[in-house]
Amino acid sequence: MNDDDDDDDDDDDDDDDDVRWMDEWMNGCMHLCIGHTHPTHSYRMSGEDVSRCVVCDCNLIVEHILIECSDFAKVRQNYYDAESLQQLFSESSAPCVFDFLFEIGMFYRI
Repeated sequence: MNDDDDDDDDDDDDDDDDVRWMDEWMNGCMHLCIGHTHPTHSYRMSGEDVSRCVVCDCNLIVEHILIECSDFAKVRQNYYDAESLQQLFSESSAPCVFDFLFEIGMFYRI
């Protein structure tokens, strides 16, 4: 085995990491689009009450997190300006939405 073979193995590992990251990213997009995320729907599996926003005291749903919650308004305006999920998903880029979720601490929870 020569040094060129070692380089090929490193490239394969990088490709696998890229594929895994892309799968996770696409999975996150899908969950947001259909409105089913761990914070918003975990109560169904646990048998607990519907999840509530601790600031607004309303049902915790994707639309509330991405569009409505007053607690995230200042951060949200740094990434996008949308008044509905339809507008958000048609006019904003996914990286902006994910950057917003990362900043508010929700990225890894979806």
